[in-house]
Amino acid sequence: MLFNPAEGVEKDLRWLSQRFKYRDLGLIPSLKGKTGVSFKILAYPTGTVERVVEKLANDGRISRPTAEMLCLASLYVCPAVVVGESFRQEIERMAVDVVKVKKMDLRNWKLHMRIADYTALDFYEQATEEALRVLRRKDEMVVQHRRERIARDKRRYWRIADETGRPFLYYVDNLSLLKSWPRKALEEWAACLSIVPVVLPIMR
Repeated sequence: MLFNPAEGVEKDLRWLSQRFKYRDLGLIPSLKGKTGVSFKILAYPTGTVERVVEKLANDGRISRPTAEMLCLASLYVCPAVVVGESFRQEIERMAVDVVKVKKMDLRNWKLHMRIADYTALDFYEQATEEALRVLRRKDEMVVQHRRERIARDKRRYWRIADETGRPFLYYVDNLSLLKSWPRKALEEWAACLSIVPVVLPIMR
């Protein structure tokens, strides 16, 4: 989960906490201690992952918190959640595609948050295998193929999709953010380079 503590999103964070009591909601490490609401603090399994975060931030020209969220969401095979407005334009700029909706009721919100889980899970195995091929310089068509799969995945959200609405979910392809790869890129990098569904809660 990503938010700007200075934006005053405590009410929204409590809304999430109260309505997803039986679901683990994780905060990126750099937000530890930045909110009064209790969430699980995500962790870096290795120092290599932190280096991927720095590479994503530099190559994608995005903030470090955003790179951290995208990398850890890929690693934990789950949707990313962005609360508030501070990071919305940044996510929009890098997104491959978007699902727009009208305001949803709580039942639809919970249902489609679960569907976003399936999006992350179903992309993961093939996306990480593709990332390994790219890291090994063996496949140059991966990014285009991933865009095509993203377009197909959008059909999951047919119940709520409305192009005149506001963004509910962005698709971010972490691999497409990288401009180059170090010669000694480790296989651990691939776990951070999946396609990440980024959910923007619509709570008002």
